[in-house]
Amino acid sequence: GRVSLWQSYEIKVPIIWGMIRPMIVLPVEEYSEIELRVIFTHELVHYWHHDVIWKRLAAFLAALHCFNPVLSKLKEEFGKWSEYACDYTAGEITGGYKAYFAAIMGIRGSSETSYYAASLKKREDELVERVRKMNRQKQIKKRSLWKAMGICAAMVCSSSLTLFAASQG
Repeated sequence: GRVSLWQSYEIKVPIIWGMIRPMIVLPVEEYSEIELRVIFTHELVHYWHHDVIWKRLAAFLAALHCFNPVLSKLKEEFGKWSEYACDYTAGEITGGYKAYFAAIMGIRGSSETSYYAASLKKREDELVERVRKMNRQKQIKKRSLWKAMGICAAMVCSSSLTLFAASQG
């Protein structure tokens, strides 16, 4: 109810803009139902994560400390991290990462938007990096489950052996 929907001839990709009165701004063109679901999910996840607020705060701190290259790099990295986190959440909500990224690839246009807005896609190479990052995350998640199960099994075995040895004598 708080996020409004707008269309504009001036933008090339969907974005979410505004802190007090957030709005999703779409380019004036036709979208399929799947593309609209992905667009709205992606932009609303940015809203739920408060990415627009955090991006403005990072930009303010980088401008305030313009002599500090660490904050400039942190501002750039925050933009990437917010997209990775958004992709992770939105991919699960929309029913799978493959369909999610296929829908994003199908959306025409790419844009270097303002740093203060969160956009769906900026450049094709950045989108490829986001797909690679998501695949890496899924592999880590699978490996982590097996590692956790192995560690738990080792702990149970070692504690059982210790208990058995102590009780025997």
